[in-house]
Amino acid sequence: MGRIVDLAHGGLAGLVGTLLMTGVILAGRAGRLFRGVPPAEITARAEEQTGLVPGPSFSVTWLLAHLGYGTVAGAVYALGRRGLGLALPVPLAGLLDGALVWAFSYLGIMPALGLYPWPREDRPGRLVTMLIAHSVYGLATAGVYDWLVRHRRAHRGAALGQT
Repeated sequence: MGRIVDLAHGGLAGLVGTLLMTGVILAGRAGRLFRGVPPAEITARAEEQTGLVPGPSFSVTWLLAHLGYGTVAGAVYALGRRGLGLALPVPLAGLLDGALVWAFSYLGIMPALGLYPWPREDRPGRLVTMLIAHSVYGLATAGVYDWLVRHRRAHRGAALGQT
């Protein structure tokens, strides 16, 4: 049961992290550092390549795909945090998580699948924004996950003390 709760907490933490990260991305776009929204561009290319979702549903699917990706990455963070038993401080664990998610995505799977350019081919403003956004994601995910774990332990401890 503990592992399932950890996955759920990690997923929830990843969802919160993704929402905050999306705010950073949208701020970068509003600041005219780049035109498109990277998660939307990735989803559009995936839709074009697979032909799964035609036309106007694009505006909804990119957000759902982005939130889903971040939620799953948060669950993976929970597995790693618990499974590896690393005693890293939460901010350091968060920055490491954000860097790993960025590297996996933008140095690995996205360019390899032709969904996004390699970092050396990207615009500097977009690259910097995405690095900052992933740092925010990691810090938020780690912070929320840590809070949920501490809250669960405190609740469990209080329940045991009442019996």
